[in-house]
Amino acid sequence: MNWYAFFLLSGLLLYFLFVFLQARKYRMEMYKSVILIVMDFAFVLLGAKLLAMAQEHSLDVLKTGFSSYGGLIGIIVSTLLFIKLTSVPARQILIVSLMPVPLVYGVGKIGCFIAGCCKGIAINGTTVPVQLLEAVSFLLVFMLFYYFYKTRQVTVNYIYSEVLACAIIKGMLYYLRQESVGNPFGSHQWLCLFCVIISVFLLVYGKNKNRPNNKTPFVSR
Repeated sequence: MNWYAFFLLSGLLLYFLFVFLQARKYRMEMYKSVILIVMDFAFVLLGAKLLAMAQEHSLDVLKTGFSSYGGLIGIIVSTLLFIKLTSVPARQILIVSLMPVPLVYGVGKIGCFIAGCCKGIAINGTTVPVQLLEAVSFLLVFMLFYYFYKTRQVTVNYIYSEVLACAIIKGMLYYLRQESVGNPFGSHQWLCLFCVIISVFLLVYGKNKNRPNNKTPFVSR
């Protein structure tokens, strides 16, 4: 059994279920909820596959894996396109669409550990289970921000903070992965750095802009 594919698909299923249920909870029309899920599914797979092919310098669609950052880019593109095509509140959809992303990554990394891919470095003859460290870290990030979502008036700045936290964690744990040996600042690190810069900019820009709409809460009922 392909455990990597099983856990990746399980993580994606949990993501789509979360987005769909939250969209319906806030009274989004059924057809719009379905369109959002279909678009997310298509763009996640497309983004994850295309970026993986670029990182691996391969044109073989079947042999290349999936890039987590490519999936994130796909979700962002899909969400922004959905917002353009519909009249839904942009910040609310961004919160619902981006908050469960660490859930997908965390569950997928369990599959990596079982399948034996994305191995960790060896310390004193023992291989660091970096996949499990990533899985636990990202699942904890998701649970923390989901707690905020359920108990506080959550604005889109929470999501920028979540992306920032994930980028920092992924960037740090990269150095426990075997692929970092001899490649201390590869494509993973550039993508992490880009996410950190963009997240910090959006947090500072949103705070200084001080528009009433930026503080419109999206409160779980």
